[in-house]
Amino acid sequence: MTKATLIADPLLRATLDAVIAKLGAPGMCNPADPQPTVDGAPSDESVRRDTRTRPRRGLPATIIVRTTLQQLQSAAGKADTGGGSWLPMRDVINQASAAYHYLAVFDQHSNRPLYLGRTRIASADQRIVLHARDGGCTAPGCDKPGYECEVMHLRAHARNGHTEPDNLALGCHRDHNLHDEGWTTRLNNHGIPEWKPPPHLDLPPAINNFFHPQRYLDNNDDDP
Repeated sequence: MTKATLIADPLLRATLDAVIAKLGAPGMCNPADPQPTVDGAPSDESVRRDTRTRPRRGLPATIIVRTTLQQLQSAAGKADTGGGSWLPMRDVINQASAAYHYLAVFDQHSNRPLYLGRTRIASADQRIVLHARDGGCTAPGCDKPGYECEVMHLRAHARNGHTEPDNLALGCHRDHNLHDEGWTTRLNNHGIPEWKPPPHLDLPPAINNFFHPQRYLDNNDDDP
């Protein structure tokens, strides 16, 4: 093994975030497993057996970048990645010239993604749509970037909840489990995932603005 320290430019950082998020996830590529998982999702048992810290683990081979049409047209500004880092627009444009592109389209007024899917497990395309809409974990106060999140159903699939972006949101493993403890999540009138605590906590519903700081400048009325 070789130990190294490096200073990474934004493009290298974005690439490493994407690589590590896949093969560095809990349960992936664990040499302690009789048959290490190197492709697809690891089983729950593989995840439980994995006691390695994140620095000791270790491709999506896709860098997910979220930006606006205005920034692309002006070739100025920066985009945020699924790993929580920033990428200058010049690097976004340079990489996009040789990339396979996905386009996530949202309704202008409701912010709801115009994409439908009907499977139980979110497809790669649906995950990209959620990265574009949510940015990371949607639970209030959480700062886990999209690469470290799971796709959760707002209305459970067992209760006829469809696997489509209007019924999906990103949530880290810890916050995803809150759905088993009485928490509920919905899309509010602005198309933003909103978390409602269980009644005994006596707290109002809330959203996570960590990945959307521009919302603090918005003057949208609160949902009822």
